[in-house]
Amino acid sequence: FTSTRDIKVRMNPPINQYTPEERNFMMMAYQNHRGKASCIMKVQEKFRDKFPNSRVPPQKTINRIWKKQNTAFTVHNLNSKTSPGDSHSGRKRSAITPESIQAVQDMLDRDCEKENDDPNINSCRRNELGLSAATMSRIINHHLNYHCYKMIKCHALKETDLDRRRRFADHVLTTMTEADLLNTAFSDEATFTMDGMVNSQNVRRYAK
Repeated sequence: FTSTRDIKVRMNPPINQYTPEERNFMMMAYQNHRGKASCIMKVQEKFRDKFPNSRVPPQKTINRIWKKQNTAFTVHNLNSKTSPGDSHSGRKRSAITPESIQAVQDMLDRDCEKENDDPNINSCRRNELGLSAATMSRIINHHLNYHCYKMIKCHALKETDLDRRRRFADHVLTTMTEADLLNTAFSDEATFTMDGMVNSQNVRRYAK
């Protein structure tokens, strides 16, 4: 049996990326030994002599840097600001454009003027623009800085309600038997409807 206090979790430190100087050296060394059977081993050997304090690059890294130089004409990371052209990490977001951001804003502003029972109210998962839920959420939260507001039901109390509530409480205490109470359902829900009335859980509005 091993106590949980005796278990040590080993966390590997983050791996530093190669510097531009190291990347250029790998590319030039690969160019000089390209075509030889021991090309990768020669590159690694020369890299170890040139940069003794750096980790030796594996074969896939050397091949990737060589391919990047011949296709993108750079040894930098393609998501680095120092690389030529547009810098971005991963697939470029083509759904988020100034036009789509403006279209989402106009759509949400129109929804604020609609009635609560309007079936054409848009949401992230179902919208008239055909955008995905992730794209809609990203535009709403990060580009428009809109917040989600929920409709809250409030009792429309009238002057006669206080007396009616008191009379109902007296009726329950004095008239209803124990059997009547067992056959009565009590709930914190304000209304029970099955005629298509608005469900406040489905009513959302987006605004600043």
